Amino acid sequence: MEERHSIYDKINGIYFPGDSQMSITDDVFKQAFLDALNYQEDQVYNAKEHFPLFLMGNSLTTLVRARASVNGNLKDMGKMKYESFNLKTVS
Repeated sequence: MEERHSIYDKINGIYFPGDSQMSITDDVFKQAFLDALNYQEDQVYNAKEHFPLFLMGNSLTTLVRARASVNGNLKDMGKMKYESFNLKTVS
């Protein structure tokens, strides 16, 4: 973790490519992924520095799963699970 943080201190963000299912279930990958998320949150909330994470493919799924397991704030949508909805954005 300390080695990763020293590397993070020298860069301006992290790109997580769309990884395979094997990466999502790999404990070493998950620990490094969670560590990067914790570092990013610390930069934003405590150091007041912008440190972007770019998540592609299954890495975004990994983020959602991590947040759901840690905070327990993502819930199954029940009957709406397989429904289609229109989304209207406002600029």
